[in-house]
Amino acid sequence: GILPMNMKKKISSKKKKQQKAFVTEVEVAAVGKTWNTLIPFVSALVVIVASCVIQFGIYYANNGGGSSSGMPSAENSPAVLSLLTSYVCKANGGVAGFCHDNLEPTRRTHRPKRRINAGERILTVPRKFQIWDLDALRDPYIGAISKSARHHDTGNPIDSGAFLAVYLVRRHRMAKMNMEMGLQDDLLPYFTVLPTFDELKSNHPLMWESEEMILELLPNHSSAYEKIHGYRMMIGSEYKSIRNSFVDSTEFMKEVTEEEYWTMRVNVLSRSFATGPPGQEEAREGMSMEEEIQLYKSERGIDLSLGCKAMVPVLDMYDHHAKPNAIWKYEPQSGAFVVDAGPDGINAKHEVMISYGNLTDSHLMARYGFSNGDGSDKTEASLAMHHTFYDLGLGQEFSLVPANGLTEEMVKKQLKQIVAYMEFDDGYSGCLNETNTNMKAMELKYLKLQLLSKIANNRTRWIVELPSRKPSAKPGKSTGSPSSLLVPFFENNKMNFNGDLLLATCRLITLTEGDYGGNAIEVLREVVQNNTGDTFLVGQNHPSNEFLSYKCLERLASLQQKRFAPKPQATERRLLKKKRLFYTDYHNWTAAHVRLGEIQTLDGFIESVKKFSSHIYNQIPKHQRDHPRWSPREDPCPPEYSLFLVPT
Repeated sequence: GILPMNMKKKISSKKKKQQKAFVTEVEVAAVGKTWNTLIPFVSALVVIVASCVIQFGIYYANNGGGSSSGMPSAENSPAVLSLLTSYVCKANGGVAGFCHDNLEPTRRTHRPKRRINAGERILTVPRKFQIWDLDALRDPYIGAISKSARHHDTGNPIDSGAFLAVYLVRRHRMAKMNMEMGLQDDLLPYFTVLPTFDELKSNHPLMWESEEMILELLPNHSSAYEKIHGYRMMIGSEYKSIRNSFVDSTEFMKEVTEEEYWTMRVNVLSRSFATGPPGQEEAREGMSMEEEIQLYKSERGIDLSLGCKAMVPVLDMYDHHAKPNAIWKYEPQSGAFVVDAGPDGINAKHEVMISYGNLTDSHLMARYGFSNGDGSDKTEASLAMHHTFYDLGLGQEFSLVPANGLTEEMVKKQLKQIVAYMEFDDGYSGCLNETNTNMKAMELKYLKLQLLSKIANNRTRWIVELPSRKPSAKPGKSTGSPSSLLVPFFENNKMNFNGDLLLATCRLITLTEGDYGGNAIEVLREVVQNNTGDTFLVGQNHPSNEFLSYKCLERLASLQQKRFAPKPQATERRLLKKKRLFYTDYHNWTAAHVRLGEIQTLDGFIESVKKFSSHIYNQIPKHQRDHPRWSPREDPCPPEYSLFLVPT
């Protein structure tokens, strides 16, 4: 699941024809045996040799001679070939794995020599070769880590993936020691091919040297940057918290260096698979699985009833596509991970492709370090123009929301940000301020701010998520080259999404006291008093509120869009039309596709909400259109008119 380090380039048929014609001219020139023709011949020969050297260099770098990091590529080493051909494919210690006899290793994955039909079993990885977070939590060393170890800033539990990373570091050291002593270790071949610190540092955004390097490719308001930044904070906080839980932290730092931890933690993030809740087949003698799950939940706040994480050799070398040609699953009865050919089978010489989940391009880049670039995955973009989330969208793994809820200081800090959404005073003839005689309007504005604060960290109220730009996209033969050189785009007539929660946010922002049949203040006051603001949704009201709500969404998306660059979509398209970028600067190629996806999400969203607002506007009589309720404000009111609503 790690971003490709070796990429194979195919010479276009046009290029081949040009070279063939060029060689023919050279041969004719040589036959002339004159100095006038010999000089062009020599020049042409130099060009051909140089071209061959370049092409060989690309082929060599992409097929085992090197990698984009300038280091030897472990993915094409004999160790990788051995892992792909024999590690789980043959009986080992009495435990039989399985690999389809039609599979052959290529680059760092499998492809069939001949077509594999739908439903055929491709791979079976027995439990013996898997490494679970459950295994880590049962390890005596992990057990010795203080049960009070929590994220220092929030008091939140540390994710089980962190303990799995610590376990992998120590298990890897043990495997190397066994090798030095001449002892067999079944897991050594797997550890040998896991990406190293230097390889990840070159290829994975979570390991790039600095925030500045990330910001060069991804603006800090992008969803991709937010997730990368969030994961980096998570890993740093995990290591610090575990280290500080030891009485003598230097001893832990000797056992697990920070470099080793980051390496394994990124490997866990990008290569582990979900097993589902562990069943009784995983229970140890003397304790039921239910009792053990409850133990970890009470001691460490880790809830394995939501599922375990497992490192699965060979399976984790298969790449992702939203329309995979193979399907993986975990079978609790046998304890094995299995892979079967998908409904369309797998064509000869096509790499095995699986799905990592229904994630957006932005999330795929942050967690796995890649984008397919063919428009097959979902896209997302944020409308949170004025505030930053405490919920970073990383689920149970990490959040900045403290275990006991937001502190008063955190709420005040966020209120100072979200009050900016209240600055337009849509629906009113003039700007509202504390000296305004319309006290009802000011009370409503205060109530709206309180409720906006309740949903400020509910990402579903601020994030636009759109389906695939190209649902028909299918995986190419190999991830070593782009499956399509066409820049993806949304087809407007095929873009369907549910924006009800986003619309409810802007309904709240643009609400006036005349809405809810003139009872808007009473309705919001009751919600605030009952403390139900986190679940409260403003429903459809007067058509004017609906119109202003769509214009509010358009405004937020347009302002966010302008933060990318002038004419951003055209800029990214020009960049992506440079075909060599995939091979010469994969970081930039991936980031450009992710940026483009977020920009296109905003563009498509803007066009959609414009259609809705226009439809509503065209239904009202012309003589009513000059009323303030139908006139969204073009410029914000002075900030001080709203800031006084924020408690000091």
